[in-house]
Amino acid sequence: MSSPNSAPSPRTEGNSAASIKSHHDQHLIHAKHKKRLFRISLFTFILLEVGYIVLAAVCLARPVPLRIPLDLSDSEVKGGFTVVVVVWQTLAIVSGAYMANDVYEEEPGATKPNHHTSLTVIAFVDFIDHRVTHLIRGRATKIFILAFLASISFFTLNSLAPGAISAATTLIDSPITLPIGRLLSHATDGEFQEVFTAQGRANLILRLEMIEHSPFGFNLESNILTAVPRVDLASFNGTIEYNSDVVEFHHDCHWEAPQFFNTSGDGVIVSAADQQWFGATVGTGPIKLGSSVGPLSLTSFPIMEEVGTSAFIFSGGNTSIPIPQSNPPTPFAIDLGSLPTTFSASGAGVDIKINSLYAPLSSVLICDARPKISGGRIRVTNDGTLKVIRSGETPIGNIPRSAANLIFTNAFQVALLETETLAKVNAVNNVASIMFMANSSTVDWNSARNIRPLDLPSINKNMDTFMLSAAKAYIDGYRKNGTSVVVEFDSETVSAMGQKEELALSTSEGIFISTIVVFAIVTVLLLLLLFLRRLEKDRELETPESPRGGECEKLDYQ
Repeated sequence: MSSPNSAPSPRTEGNSAASIKSHHDQHLIHAKHKKRLFRISLFTFILLEVGYIVLAAVCLARPVPLRIPLDLSDSEVKGGFTVVVVVWQTLAIVSGAYMANDVYEEEPGATKPNHHTSLTVIAFVDFIDHRVTHLIRGRATKIFILAFLASISFFTLNSLAPGAISAATTLIDSPITLPIGRLLSHATDGEFQEVFTAQGRANLILRLEMIEHSPFGFNLESNILTAVPRVDLASFNGTIEYNSDVVEFHHDCHWEAPQFFNTSGDGVIVSAADQQWFGATVGTGPIKLGSSVGPLSLTSFPIMEEVGTSAFIFSGGNTSIPIPQSNPPTPFAIDLGSLPTTFSASGAGVDIKINSLYAPLSSVLICDARPKISGGRIRVTNDGTLKVIRSGETPIGNIPRSAANLIFTNAFQVALLETETLAKVNAVNNVASIMFMANSSTVDWNSARNIRPLDLPSINKNMDTFMLSAAKAYIDGYRKNGTSVVVEFDSETVSAMGQKEELALSTSEGIFISTIVVFAIVTVLLLLLLFLRRLEKDRELETPESPRGGECEKLDYQ
């Protein structure tokens, strides 16, 4: 019988060493198995979430149509997609949470809630109750704290991510053909009906928009003209995009003193801006005195197609030249002040046939639109807004320079000549008054005195604004010959991109961004968790006892 204090036999020591070695080998196998599971779970989580984020990004850039070859209603498709998203996110989060759950299982002193892998509200409350209690006691390890933060992030991700992508009826881009107006680019002295018709229509549109303040047609972008489509705004949803030439313009006006020349057949010709113009008259006998503003016209259509400059004659007096033989001396309605003027003893003015008025001083306003033509992309919305979304490209050719010049030289011809119904003394109609004259909102031209033209920057701005309105008579392809009541539209068909309602996957930008942020946080936390588990494993391999429980069974990896 051996003594209690006797040394262990060599055989007993050998059995113990073998047992420890066998147990250690089993632990290494178990650690490697866990290592593999951790990596698989992390990889699965990242793969599923990255795939979901990529799909959301695609749907954010452009909704993805759901063209399912099954006889399903929209509500059935929406419900089915919701189930797919929920299952997708559940698989991703359960995979990602595997590592955190393992940390909870091995945390010394932490109580274990039931069903900690569940994503329900009850499970979340149970989770909070046990984990927070452990944190408050101050016993939590760093790795436990990381796992706790990761779990909170998982619940947040599970709440956000399913709402990032949804199936809903939305507008999808669809190729279409679109008729757009063909602009008048050529006219001859023998065939001018279309030009005169457009001038009359421009007058109607100007008065409707600039005087009555009632919009007509499309809402055009400032200082830009383009061919507009023939489309019923109430018949389409979303937007339509098409390619067309774009004309950018910015009027630059200046004053000149005109020279008058009488011709035997063509009446008075005005020389200004290195061009010859019709539209003025010079007194040759008994005349009716008064101030006037009106348009001048280039002498031929070929010149109009080449020049693109507009001119307007102003007749009146100044502080030193009142109305002749008036007692007491009465000033003219228009005071040309210190502008460049030409004095005519017999009087000059706008040629309005039998209603022409004459004044001793005349000045001509020359306005150059400075048009620049380039190719561009146009977007039309069903509220009537037309916007140039791209310009500066090589011209397409649907708006030649001659077409743009015909607009700029002719748009105001009728609008500035039409006399107001109750006008008695001066030939300055409402359009001319608003475009060119100061105090236009209060002046009564039957009794006006010493009204001066606006400064040039104001005139330039008004010319741009009024031209944008008047040009609507030219850019939609409107055609009407002579006195015919039949209206036609000359158009060309172009390829365009329209939109139609269709069931599609779309992404909420705000939720999408939030999902990416939370996913990034979770990924960083999991990588840190993985790193700390690696360090812990290295320490445990250096000692036969586990620092987290003192038992070899606790040894694991990550």
